[in-house]
This record gives sequence, structure tokens and C-alpha cells, in this order.
Amino acid sequence: MSSTARIAGALPTPDADPSLSVVFAGGWSVGYDWTADHVVTAGAPTPPLFPAPFDRDLDGALLGQQAFTDFEYVFQGGNYQRIKLVGLQPDGDPASTADNWFLPSDWTTLDAVFPGGGVKSGFAYFFRGPDYMRFDWPANAASVGYPKPIGPNWHTSGDFTHDLDGEITGLRAFGAKAYLFRTVTTMVNRDGRRTSSGGFVVNAPVYCRYDFNREVVDNTVTDSGRRRRAVERSLSAARRRTRHRARAGLDRRGRNGGRRDTARSRHPDGVRASLHDPVPGHDRGQHGPRSAPAIPRTAHRTSGPVPMDGGPGLRGNDHAGHTDGDRE
Repeated sequence: MSSTARIAGALPTPDADPSLSVVFAGGWSVGYDWTADHVVTAGAPTPPLFPAPFDRDLDGALLGQQAFTDFEYVFQGGNYQRIKLVGLQPDGDPASTADNWFLPSDWTTLDAVFPGGGVKSGFAYFFRGPDYMRFDWPANAASVGYPKPIGPNWHTSGDFTHDLDGEITGLRAFGAKAYLFRTVTTMVNRDGRRTSSGGFVVNAPVYCRYDFNREVVDNTVTDSGRRRRAVERSLSAARRRTRHRARAGLDRRGRNGGRRDTARSRHPDGVRASLHDPVPGHDRGQHGPRSAPAIPRTAHRTSGPVPMDGGPGLRGNDHAGHTDGDRE
């Protein structure tokens, strides 16, 4: 059967495993191995290790770039939280996304937040309704001339011109690809494939694939595909376990309430980072979701913390907004 899972976004893990993305949906996450081209099933799914309310129903997520590679950013409900990669601890309080990422003041909710790929890897994208904004990491500012409409600039049509659910930017051989997800109401048969009659009406995620380098949509999947089905199976299993634990009076980790334990994990380079215990059966030796913290590359470390009121970077940067004449 098709799933009602909403694909919210993803984060790469360049220092833990350059081939791995952690995909978020609802209150769960799973790893996707882009080299093997399949979901990492060992210990999956796991709850995201972000502070509430950013531990579920995200609008998207970003790894910092340029002077901000020490941080990752998670977005939800018009606000964002900056998190230190070493230790995965919040860096300051949540703040307004629109105020600090140079978005229109009435963009108090967002549909998707994600990084560019390929030749557009220096940008971050914010989607809302039929429009989008582009943030320029080197300039630490919004690109000039935005917002713009999604459809004509991303060469999308139909369901993919507005109100997107989320996005996953590929890695490795898929590093120039953006997977744009949308939930649609459709009819499927018992195998989860679309049918015109005699099936079940469901809300199901579909996606189109955009190529950042060629600026074209090169694939649209409106039926149950292997990549999407694998993610959905893991998330559906999580929902079944949640219902079972609720009936049994257990918490997410299968215990009768109580606080989450924490463990200390030493990275090979000697940096210590705090990790929540994995769910039962999770093997720390596997490259599963958040099995190890993403340790920032020391060559890009900044000399000190960046104030939260500077948004993703410091205001007052002298760089002009970068425009390259491209469509998106």
C-alpha cells in the first residue's frame, strides 16, 4: 500500500559517511546510502536528535557553508534552530527564519528548505506556496530578484509548481539532483500502484527529479518507486511500533517511561560528542541514521561562535548578492 508519510527533508553526513543522507519524515529519520542506492535498514528508523519542537515535522534542514561549516540548521513552523555539529547541541535559542534568512516578512511558514547541488551547491532554497527564495552562502544574503515562481524557473508542472512537502538533495553520482516531494490524493491497488478504479483512495507522496546542472526535470515518479517505497516501509514500521508502545505504556525506546540515557562516543580524531542511545537493535558500527555525529572539517573551522541575530551568517557582509543569470 502507498504511504501517507510526508518526506520533510534530509541532511548529508560528510564526516561520518560522505555517501549517507539522513532523511526526515514526521518524528522519525532513516539513512539513505547513495552509493549503494538504498535505505540503510540496520537500526532504522530512529527519532531525530534535535531539541523540541524541531524533533518532528520539519520544513527542511541545511548544513552550514563558508564560515558556518560548524553548524547545521533545522527549520520548523517559521523558526529555525542552529545546532553545533560537535556535540549536536543548540547554539542559542530558536529564531525567526524570515528575519534572519532575508525572506519576505510574511513568509511565516515554509513548505521546504534545502541545499542546492551540482553547480548550485553554494545556494540554499526556501519554498513557500508557488514561490521560492534563494540564499547565497558566499554573499551571506538573499540572491537579487527573488522571490520567483517555482514552475517556470524549475521547469515543473502540475502538482510540482506549488505547495511542495519537502526535498532531498542527492549525493555522489546523484549530487546534481534534487528530489522534490509532494503529497497527492490518488487511488492505488493492493500493490500500492496507481489505478483508475477498484482501488483504495490514499494520500501518497510522489516526486520529480530536477537536475541542477542541466536545469531540467529529468524524471517524475507518480507511482511507487523502489527508492520511495524503501523509505516508506521504514517509516511505516516506526508508526506501527509507536502504536504498539502506546498501547503497552512504553516510551520510544521500549522502556516504561523515564529519561533518555546518553552515551559518550569518541570520534577517531579524538573529538568527543554526546549521543543519545540508539533504539534497541541499532548497531553503532553501521552507518545508520545519526550513528555518529558529523564532525566539521577543521580546515573550515571559524574562530568563534556567530551571533544568532546574524541569521545563518553575520549581517553587514560586504559581498554583493551573487547572480549568475540562471533560472533558479
